[in-house]
Amino acid sequence: MNIFWIIVFLCSMALYAAHPKAFASLSKSFENDLQTINAYKQSRYFQPYHSFFEAYEDEVESCFALGFALDSAIDNAEDTPEQKAEYLQKLRALQQHQEALEKLYVGTLREAMLEHNMELFTLLLNYPMPPLHNERLRDEVLRFYKQIRPKHPIAAVEVLLQEERLDVYSRKVAIEEQQAYEEHLRVLTASQAKKIRYSGVRNRRNSVLVSTKNIGNKIEFYAHNRNAFAVTMTLKLAQLKNLKTNRRLPLYVELQAHTKKRILQLERINAAKPVHFQSHYGWVMGLASARHDAHYHYLLPFEKGKKVRVSQGFNGATSHNGYSRYAVDFAVPVGTPVFAARGGVVVATRASGSKGALKRGYGKYANYIVIEHSDGTLGKYYHLKKGGVSVSVGDRVKAGELIGYSGNTGYSSGPHLHFSVSKVDPKYKQRPVTLPFQLQTAQGTVGTIKRGDRLVR
Repeated sequence: MNIFWIIVFLCSMALYAAHPKAFASLSKSFENDLQTINAYKQSRYFQPYHSFFEAYEDEVESCFALGFALDSAIDNAEDTPEQKAEYLQKLRALQQHQEALEKLYVGTLREAMLEHNMELFTLLLNYPMPPLHNERLRDEVLRFYKQIRPKHPIAAVEVLLQEERLDVYSRKVAIEEQQAYEEHLRVLTASQAKKIRYSGVRNRRNSVLVSTKNIGNKIEFYAHNRNAFAVTMTLKLAQLKNLKTNRRLPLYVELQAHTKKRILQLERINAAKPVHFQSHYGWVMGLASARHDAHYHYLLPFEKGKKVRVSQGFNGATSHNGYSRYAVDFAVPVGTPVFAARGGVVVATRASGSKGALKRGYGKYANYIVIEHSDGTLGKYYHLKKGGVSVSVGDRVKAGELIGYSGNTGYSSGPHLHFSVSKVDPKYKQRPVTLPFQLQTAQGTVGTIKRGDRLVR
């Protein structure tokens, strides 16, 4: 059994291209598990779990064999409902054991930190499992690592630290733009939410409301997105006493523009005992589920025939790194006409800002236009001049249509247009992430946009 995972890995790679249907598309996570298990089995700390590991390997072997057989049957139009039912049954059982394996990982990792077991901690970080991507666990690991780092540096955790630094920096950049994550917002009662809605007062922090309503022995949570754009919301609950939830927490919810819906229900466990919970929520513009059309060719956002210079491209040293790595700055004079790089619906604008400087706090002066595309991604045009917005929220624009005028407002080092295509990061769901895109220019299609490029529409 010690070499089984190697055989499975090689076989699955050989068959992947030929059999992409029922099994090959799901096999990668199990292959990773088998490699991780093999590393753990070499450690004395996991000796009590060898029988569990071997049972998991046996289940994977059985599921692999049936999955590949089903792929072959599908190719030859010989598959039957019985085969599919058997495969799904085995897959469900395997996924349950995978969850048990991940729980073992989390428990052992926390035990290693509690006991300051550096050997075990290092092993678990060198061979991580998916729960490490959970925000709460990752934060626990990094807090512990920062304490022991001077004496026990670990290359794998240094990568996590770098990701954290990029995350912090990206949030700063996001704050300087309009797309910042709103967090630690208070969940309201139904009457409080009603007063805010009827008051007519609206700002960014109350444009997404979460409220509760008591119905018998249940507490229902409702979310109301008052914005013209879709949002991804995060609801966190703590200190639940005498209550059970109908959904896994923390809860991630996508809300389309101008929608309200019930998102969660808490139910009292014992009617004779009191209940208690703490809650807060946050949200970010856009959708984590948006599926970017990577083959779409965006227009250079300027008038036809105009030559422009890229002052900062993909992975730019100044500010285009981390989660903002796929933004582009075009060095153009104030007042340069800006055209839609792709068609869509205008979902956010600002035109009243008049200041610009490369100083913290100047982001609030930035003027911008945000256009939602048909695939759910957002096109963002920043640093427009005061009064430099020619469209209104709700307008549907076509690619190549005039939308505004460039400027030097907000967090800006000089006159330029900042353009990006983004969605909500599907991994952490609490920040936007820029996406690579292709520009259609007079010189042809440009997929890697670099500083110094001179492009013509």
